[in-house]
Amino acid sequence: MKIILQEVDIKTSDGEYLNGNLYLPVQSDKVPVIIMRTPYGKHNINTVFDPYIIVKKGFALLVQNVRGRYESTGIFLPFENEKEDGKTTVEWVKEQNWSNGHIYSLGVSYEGFTAMMKGGEEGVVAISPIMSSGNIRRDWFYENHCLKQAFVQSWSHSFAFTDEEHMLQPSVIDYIQFLSNDIAKLYKRKLTDFPVNNNLPYYKHWINENDDKYWNYIDKKTNARYWDASGYYVSGWYDIFCEGTIKEFLLAVNRSSKPQKLVIGPWSHTEIFKATVGDVDYGIYNFEKYSSTDILDWFSKIEKGEDVVSEIKLFIMGKNKWYSLHKQPTVIERNMFLAIYTNSLGDKERRLQWEESKNNEDEFTYKGNDLVPTCGGRCIDAIPKGLGGPKNQELIENREDVLVYTSERLTKELCVIGKIKIQLVCESTLEQMDYAIKIVDVDQDNCPINILDSVLRIKQNANKKGSYELTIGTIAYSFLAGHRVRCEISSSNFPRINVQEEMINRQAMNKIYCGDIKASFIKLPEVEI
Repeated sequence: MKIILQEVDIKTSDGEYLNGNLYLPVQSDKVPVIIMRTPYGKHNINTVFDPYIIVKKGFALLVQNVRGRYESTGIFLPFENEKEDGKTTVEWVKEQNWSNGHIYSLGVSYEGFTAMMKGGEEGVVAISPIMSSGNIRRDWFYENHCLKQAFVQSWSHSFAFTDEEHMLQPSVIDYIQFLSNDIAKLYKRKLTDFPVNNNLPYYKHWINENDDKYWNYIDKKTNARYWDASGYYVSGWYDIFCEGTIKEFLLAVNRSSKPQKLVIGPWSHTEIFKATVGDVDYGIYNFEKYSSTDILDWFSKIEKGEDVVSEIKLFIMGKNKWYSLHKQPTVIERNMFLAIYTNSLGDKERRLQWEESKNNEDEFTYKGNDLVPTCGGRCIDAIPKGLGGPKNQELIENREDVLVYTSERLTKELCVIGKIKIQLVCESTLEQMDYAIKIVDVDQDNCPINILDSVLRIKQNANKKGSYELTIGTIAYSFLAGHRVRCEISSSNFPRINVQEEMINRQAMNKIYCGDIKASFIKLPEVEI
């Protein structure tokens, strides 16, 4: 099949030009159009979407550089102009003699965000935001009021490498690349010490959660998330935007009368539609259907007037099988209690058990000059490479500043679908402290693989005990018979999550309380499949 490739420039109302590549089928009939708007260059889409396949499916394709990126003019200010520029692009496409006026939009990450920004425009039939979210402060940059430092800094530096308006000097780029080989050197500095703080005007806003003037402005500029278009939402259990994608899907279900679909696989942000993610092979036969082609087929059905239904498809890790969720499953909240026992030799044994234990205390020393490094999880692995996904946790668990609580081997399968929470009773000798929580599956060969993690950030009086609840995150996972459930507790997960300035290079003694009165426990949403 032959494709016509044209370069097009679309003029905005303020006189800038949005440059893109237009892929057209060689035919005279008017066709529906898929729009992708990207800050990463109009030629860099083939890793997920092939223009040839899109056109073969009967669509025209416009891949456009967003304002201020590559051949598009203006100044690139992330998120700020995508609603207005998206509307301009949609209106231009509808007016072309090769367009039938039916607009579809899709993309991964930031491209997924731009797709959502077009969801409310007249003529937009369906969108597919992949591994993305429309809430910038809550889902892009912060998690439980903790800065996603690795993402923020690696993403910022990637723009500083390629943005002519704010490009860093070659010597600075070389220095950053040198530092990226050593996490400690790269990240153990104040957030304002990084070169992008002076080069990128938006970086200093991103690292300040309390900059309400900026965040309210961004919210106003991106309030296009309420539409009546169909949506095909895709995420991965190890994606940095997983929780945000789920929220956007639920928002669309509640606001739209059109079918909405959600697919969540075991993928990370950079390992989408793949069978092997991190240290785990989930089986290639599981992923023949769920790919970019499935999204295009869904668009095609809508365009042809065929029925599509709202549905949720979840990959249940552990079982490594897909599950269609047609209704809310019956959830039984099961509590597993943290417990600590001391034998006759004075050695401590940490357990995770179904019943409460006698009152006891556990403790560990936080060292601000020796942070617990990130090993897997919902982390974009840009600087350094290989941080995210499912990873073997043995090296982390061998550290003295990581408490490891482990259950007995399960006699039957334990399937959890939903939000895992922890109730933590703790205290610290510092007034500000983080508690990094990680849920781990230990297989029959004693290999520990991370499932889910988050950080509880506490500000309280020193040496004052408090009880706190943290939603670690949403998951679909089956702990198989013969496996063990594990909970890790430390005070850093770096550089996935930043360290409070008050904690840098300081030391603290942290206590965890166990028992029937001062119980610390995890809450598991058990379901029957």
